[in-house]
Amino acid sequence: MECTYVCVWLQAERVFSELRRVEPQQVDGLDIYSTVLWHLQSEVALSALAQDVTEFDKLSSQVTTLHAHYVRSLACFDTIRL
Repeated sequence: MECTYVCVWLQAERVFSELRRVEPQQVDGLDIYSTVLWHLQSEVALSALAQDVTEFDKLSSQVTTLHAHYVRSLACFDTIRL
């Protein structure tokens, strides 16, 4: 991965992390945040995000999408490790 892309993903992660700190119940944009975490291969942060948002709104379409991203990401991370 080029440094330019990594820097952009890291900056996006900082912004979303701060947004989650300020407004933890906000679900808009979490699909983008999960994509950022996936690109950074932040499996633990992605897992924590999926668990956090599932706790407060299990039926939201964004939460369902985020959970699907998380499950697919786990499969990808497992494949990468092999």
